[in-house]
Amino acid sequence: MAIKTITLGELKLLCLNPLWELPDDTMITFGSGDFSFYRIKTRQYRNDSKTPQAIQIEFNELYEITHEF
Repeated sequence: MAIKTITLGELKLLCLNPLWELPDDTMITFGSGDFSFYRIKTRQYRNDSKTPQAIQIEFNELYEITHEF
């Protein structure tokens, strides 16, 4: 199964450009679960070894175990 990715250009076009116009105290939710932003991690660098070629945006998810096996 291939990893699903999106380019930064696609992300900017889809959602980031409208965000720049919003006030800094605008609340953001992630999906329908209890997600919180965790970190951005570089996964691969370009040949100049300074510029990221691939990053991973990570989220935390809170959940409750409701069944024991």
